[in-house]
Amino acid sequence: ILKNTLAQLRMKVKGLGTLPLWVYDDASDDPSAISAAVKEIWPDAHLILGGKRVGQAEGRNVLLRACQTEFAIMLDDDQYFLELGLLNEHIEQHSRNPDRAIVQFQSIVKATGELAHPKEAGPRMVPTFMGGCVLVHAPSLLKAGGYRPFFLYGYEEPDLAMRLWGQGFHVWYDPSIVVEHNQWYSPEERRDFREYDYLYARNGVLLATMNSPLWLGLPVGLARSVRRALYHKRNYGVKAAGLLQGVAMTFSHWRERTPLSWRQAAEFWRFARGGKPSGNY
Repeated sequence: ILKNTLAQLRMKVKGLGTLPLWVYDDASDDPSAISAAVKEIWPDAHLILGGKRVGQAEGRNVLLRACQTEFAIMLDDDQYFLELGLLNEHIEQHSRNPDRAIVQFQSIVKATGELAHPKEAGPRMVPTFMGGCVLVHAPSLLKAGGYRPFFLYGYEEPDLAMRLWGQGFHVWYDPSIVVEHNQWYSPEERRDFREYDYLYARNGVLLATMNSPLWLGLPVGLARSVRRALYHKRNYGVKAAGLLQGVAMTFSHWRERTPLSWRQAAEFWRFARGGKPSGNY
C-alpha cells in the first residue's frame, strides 16, 4: 500500500517529487521492509523509525516537529492526490487568511467512490478534518500543542480542531484538492476492534471534558461515548471500561485541559451541529 501511494504521488502529480518527504514508521514488525519500500520509490526520503508504538496522534506530531517547514502536506500511507487544485495558492496567499491553520482536501474511497464531503459542498469552514489528507500551517498546529499524544487514535482530529478554535484558528475545506483513499481490508490485516472500541469510548469523553467547562463537557462526553457504544453492537464491556477511563483521565490530565470559555464552547458545538460560524470568514 505504501509503495503504491508513493508511486502514485510520483506519477500523477508533477512537482511533488522534488519536495522533501518524511515517513514515520510506528514500530512496525519489519521496519527494514518499510525502509526498502520508501527508498525504492523516493530515494531521498527521511524515514523515522519509532522504537515504541505511539499511535497516529503522536506519530503526526513527530513528523510536524521533524519537517522544520512552515507548511506541510500530511498524507496517510493509503492516500494520494488526484487533483492538486488550489493547493499552492493556500501556501502563497496564507498571509491573507492567517487563521487557516488547516486546509482539508476532498477524499474519495477508491473501492466505493464514497466522498468524505458531499459533492455539492463548496469551499467553507468545517468543524473538524481528516488528518491523513490536509495541508497544515505547522507553526499554528504546534502553537496549539499539536495532537494530544495520550489519545493514541480516535477523535484526535476534532480535539485538535477545538484547541485551534480556542486560539482563533480554523479548518478550511477546499473541494478543488482531491485525494484518493486506497482503503481496503484483507484477512492478513490485524485490526484490534477491542482496542478500537475502547479508545473511541475513552476519547469520546476526553474530547469534551478536555476542551469544555467540566459541567458542560462531562455530560456531552458521556452522551457521545454511550451513543457510539450503542451504534456498534460489540465489545460492550470494553466500551464501558473505556468510558470510565475517560472520566478518570480527565482528572489525571487535569493540568493539560484547555477548556474553551462558555461562549466559545457554545459557538463551536452550534457550528459542529451545522450552524454557521460567527465572525467574518
